[in-house]
Amino acid sequence: MKKFILSIFAALAVAFAAEANGRTFASFSAQQGGRFVLTINGERMNGRPANTLNLDHLRPGRNMVHVEFHRNGRILRTRQAIFLSPGHETVFNIRGGRYGASINKVGEYPVRVNNGRRGNNGGGFYDDWNAHNNRQQFKDFMFVLRNERFDDRKFLMAKEFLRGRNINTNQLNRILNQFTFERNKVDFTVKAYGHLVDQQNLPTVFHQFQFRSSIREVRERVNRRYHSQGNTCNTW
Repeated sequence: MKKFILSIFAALAVAFAAEANGRTFASFSAQQGGRFVLTINGERMNGRPANTLNLDHLRPGRNMVHVEFHRNGRILRTRQAIFLSPGHETVFNIRGGRYGASINKVGEYPVRVNNGRRGNNGGGFYDDWNAHNNRQQFKDFMFVLRNERFDDRKFLMAKEFLRGRNINTNQLNRILNQFTFERNKVDFTVKAYGHLVDQQNLPTVFHQFQFRSSIREVRERVNRRYHSQGNTCNTW
């Protein structure tokens, strides 16, 4: 009887995992310093205009999207159908133009779901570090980041990108290149250290800082945040 009950639980677990991995995810971001309100299949997704929106409850297949794009005191609208694949996250960029707003598909990436959360061992999309999709997703993210004008918004976008993902120091360098303010570079480096797959290479980003005091602050904050007392990282 015990084995029978365990087999039932195992079957339920497999069924739940299969259902979870068939879920559909979509991410939307605004370009050109704009914000947007989304209505999908007649349901409003956000109350206030936002510059990013991540959704995990949409139905796979065809979805009808209505966008109100806010920029420079103007509201641009569009109505457009999008297609979402089960078990994938589809990334969209919303932009405004002379004749209205538009929804542009940036990419589509397979997603694993464990215990109701995206990713695998905290890796998010980075389940396989060497996979082509990882490089493509970072490329798509950098495209959006480069087209954002405001440094503080770039900082928030980069922080959101790190959620559930890992990067390497080469990619960290490329992100830091997009920041103008030294403070944002320092704060993001400290934040990103916990997501680095090659933490020993952190000194390769120190040339990004204009002041020696910034490097010293990064060292101190990283040791204080990520290394226990008396076990500081002495490799850099």
